[in-house]
Amino acid sequence: MSVARKERSLGRGGYNHGPSVSDILASKEFQVAAGTAWKESFSRNDLYQEKGGWVYADSNNPDNYLVVQLANPQRSAQATHSTEIELDNPEKDGVPTAEGSNYVVVADFHTHPFPGQERPDAEDLRKAYERGVPAIVVSCSGVFYYGPQSRDSLDGSAGYPQTSSEQYNGQKEVRFGDNTVDSEGYCKP
Repeated sequence: MSVARKERSLGRGGYNHGPSVSDILASKEFQVAAGTAWKESFSRNDLYQEKGGWVYADSNNPDNYLVVQLANPQRSAQATHSTEIELDNPEKDGVPTAEGSNYVVVADFHTHPFPGQERPDAEDLRKAYERGVPAIVVSCSGVFYYGPQSRDSLDGSAGYPQTSSEQYNGQKEVRFGDNTVDSEGYCKP
């Protein structure tokens, strides 16, 4: 399990929604975890695996932290052509449990290591809106986000809120930028 933490200023000024997907993508915590997941996607001979996890924020702390929890390896299937990762029922093994903290899922992410399957698919798009949090895919074609722009409220369950003011109506993913976590050169042409 890998957990990255950094102090954040969230929830001030009467805002009670999660951080924006842009803030999450720009955070060092996310960049480190996405880099680890990307590298682990290619770690087994010629077999690939989708890797990923969840981004959490503390709803009770005015100086919130972003915590990124990588998914247990058993959630990913190995394959040579196609695979997926199961991100339902978020894990919280490495998320701080200090008294007074209330960490809730504010995003999820996963890799798409297969050439030709680099963008979020229809199932990815649908699930993001059902779960009620932004989702992110890292691939050789870049980093894409989709779903709600943020979690509507930091109140409620620690897992997915299962609701969003933004409903799925055929929206497409947005390309955020290049894959900057491919330090090993897996995306060479």
